[in-house]
Amino acid sequence: LVKELTFFNQNYYLKDSNLSIQGDILAHDYKIMEGDMIVATISKQWFTFGDKYFIDIIDGFDDIIAISIMLSIDAVIATSSNAATTN
Repeated sequence: LVKELTFFNQNYYLKDSNLSIQGDILAHDYKIMEGDMIVATISKQWFTFGDKYFIDIIDGFDDIIAISIMLSIDAVIATSSNAATTN
């Protein structure tokens, strides 16, 4: 998972694939794109104990890949948050 530098959005892509991830940094809503087609959407649930996400995956797209991407995004966010609080 490679993060692209943007101002208010978080954009990622997977090396050697046709998958990209577009996200809203403030709302924690993401779209997994295969080319120009949305194959999954991810949104963070607010006001819960711990981090909870809702993921909607279209039929035919690999569930494990979508969930792995969601977990990777959560890890990147957690790492960024931890780095910000320790500096």
